[in-house]
Amino acid sequence: MANLLLIEPKSSGHQPVYAAHLARAAAGAGHTVTLSTLDSSAAHPVYAAVGKTAGVRMVLLNTALPRKGDGVFSLMRAEFAYHDLLRRMYRQAAAEAQPDAVLVCYLDSCVNAIAIKGSPFGRTPWSGIVMRQRFHHAASGVPTAAAPLDAIKKKMFLRMLRNNSLAKLFTIDPTLPRWCEQVVGPLAVRTSYLPDPADLSPADSMISAARGRFGIPEGVCLVLLYGSIGPRKGIAPLLEAAVRLGNFHVLLAGAQTDAAKQVLQMSSAVELRRQGRLHEADHFLDEQEQGAAFAAADIVWLGYQGHDTMSGVIVLAGAAGRPVLSCDRGLIGWMTQNYQCGLAVDVADARVVATALGQLVASPSLRQQLGANGKEHFAVHTVENFTAPVLSWLMASD
Repeated sequence: MANLLLIEPKSSGHQPVYAAHLARAAAGAGHTVTLSTLDSSAAHPVYAAVGKTAGVRMVLLNTALPRKGDGVFSLMRAEFAYHDLLRRMYRQAAAEAQPDAVLVCYLDSCVNAIAIKGSPFGRTPWSGIVMRQRFHHAASGVPTAAAPLDAIKKKMFLRMLRNNSLAKLFTIDPTLPRWCEQVVGPLAVRTSYLPDPADLSPADSMISAARGRFGIPEGVCLVLLYGSIGPRKGIAPLLEAAVRLGNFHVLLAGAQTDAAKQVLQMSSAVELRRQGRLHEADHFLDEQEQGAAFAAADIVWLGYQGHDTMSGVIVLAGAAGRPVLSCDRGLIGWMTQNYQCGLAVDVADARVVATALGQLVASPSLRQQLGANGKEHFAVHTVENFTAPVLSWLMASD
């Protein structure tokens, strides 16, 4: 069996959950697993729990994450620093036990640096998960505006894909492997799709208790904004629509960034709090709280701004059978429209947002149909299906 090194320095977003799923699955399949993260991330509830899993060894590096700046040169400096961080994490873990394979749970912070500098793991076979690549979206039919650096990012991605020690490149974007098949031919075999996992299926009997957990009254329509909450999640247009319509409550469930807290001082937030229609759970939600949040919701908000890549929240909404109100751009808009799991709108148009929310709030039958569509499509997005391609790669490399 393989000796797998999982590397994930961050403690936000998808990353800790992915690392935990993969560590447990690999250890359960008989592989030896080392999970490397930073001292500052180790207290995250997900890391703390997975560290107690039989067959999983935690290795902690006492350093800080590279800071991202503005501008191309600052971003490249941050990528080179991240490349060096991965190299240090690898060497620290390898000093105790040489891994047979390395998997980076979030590779997007280092794609360009690896393309230029090569693998930070020497000759050890490695893989990684990319989540934020978007240079291929226009060619894949995903509604998005071309970015100035798309052509360069495409070249860097393809150069990284040709790295001699790269064994597998995983992605949660279903359009990327198909694009690779059309563009790089035989080299596309290195890419593999991982369905973003969501084992979540709240029952109607949970709704009353779930609403009680968050202090939400019975009989009201509830719109949920879930996850790491920042301004780009579309807080402002959601709260403005809530004030305009006056017939639904809002639950913000997830840790709020400092920038989000600033937005939540605006007049619409103040008015909704005064009316008792804005509910906040400003912290990382564990599995039970996550399930309760989606059980309590009637509609899930995905009206993100400037976010063209994948979101696990649309998968969670589908697993819960809840319709989404989403942006009409990027993968979120593409999935919402193609899977008919919600309504997709131009989030910058307040009138259109209010009209769409009004439709969903007023029509339980529409919510039920759209939610059922999402539940059917995202049924394959389980932890087992997410980890299976990684386990297959490990078995093949053993």
